Amino acid sequence: MQRKKGFFCFAFLNERNFDNRQNYKKLCQKCTSLPYFIYLCRMEKHFATSTTLFETPCGHLLLGAESGCLCLCSWLREPLLTAITNHADALLLNEACRQLQEYFAHERQDFLLPLSMSGTLFQKRAWQAMLTIPYGQTISYAEEARRAGHPTALRAVGNANGRNPLVIIVPCHRVIASNGTIGGYSDGLDRKRFLLQLEGIACR
Repeated sequence: MQRKKGFFCFAFLNERNFDNRQNYKKLCQKCTSLPYFIYLCRMEKHFATSTTLFETPCGHLLLGAESGCLCLCSWLREPLLTAITNHADALLLNEACRQLQEYFAHERQDFLLPLSMSGTLFQKRAWQAMLTIPYGQTISYAEEARRAGHPTALRAVGNANGRNPLVIIVPCHRVIASNGTIGGYSDGLDRKRFLLQLEGIACR
């Protein structure tokens, strides 16, 4: 479990900046939080973010920072990315990796990082609701919907969780079904089960 050496910069993440659509699609497909990643890539405004890779016991994470805030923590299908080296926001990414290292070593329960989350108003409310779930505890999708101010929007809450740009840090893995079963997880139920067990949570 370690941070991969080097920093990467997705400079001007915009479809027209790739030499062909095939390369653009290949880059997007490396990230399992695909809707959010495609959202970044399709912004009309030029968007640059400094990124680094972090290795966990259950896969690689892509961490991204922009303007002094962490804006991306997403599981990758593949650990290798071709990008432009950039050391901007290096201190923040170093700190994020350090805190993740402590989390997986059972030495940290809360993350203290400046966050920036891009999404719809409802998605942001759902993500903020997840930030209120303490380490080692879970809530149901119904409870998350209630905390987000839309108690009947269970399906929309599930969709928002699947588009969470900051996995682990915004703990969508702590949201389970009302009957106590594990529920869904867009990045794989094995990962969700691992994270719950790491926090001492038993789930059917």
